[in-house]
Amino acid sequence: IFDIESLLAQQPLRVNDTEVSSSNLQSAIEYDIVAAAGRQMAFNYQVAITLHYRDPKFMAAATSRYVDKFLQLKKRRPDGFWVPTYDIDILWHTHQLHPSMYVRNTKQICGQILNHDDSVNDRSEGSRLNDSWS
Repeated sequence: IFDIESLLAQQPLRVNDTEVSSSNLQSAIEYDIVAAAGRQMAFNYQVAITLHYRDPKFMAAATSRYVDKFLQLKKRRPDGFWVPTYDIDILWHTHQLHPSMYVRNTKQICGQILNHDDSVNDRSEGSRLNDSWS
């Protein structure tokens, strides 16, 4: 079993090019980055093993579905719980790697910055995640 917490604990922490002890630091961030990294690791594995995610034509079509369909759906029904397909989700994650562009684009298209809540993972029969898709 891959233990990301112990791996992260072994990494040196640097602040302004100076190595510091992480035991002395307090974070103002309340987000559980370790749990998020674990969720992203599972997601990345699911898309990395599928060859069509490396196909430029497939990804161009996925980009079109993300921008022209998914973001438009989020604009028209902002309160809906819309679960993207994996191809759209990988584009959503990729878009977020460019924060200023992501903020500008989602505000322009959707009228707001879109929150990507990846903590909803219950896929059991009748669950919100299982019964919702876009």
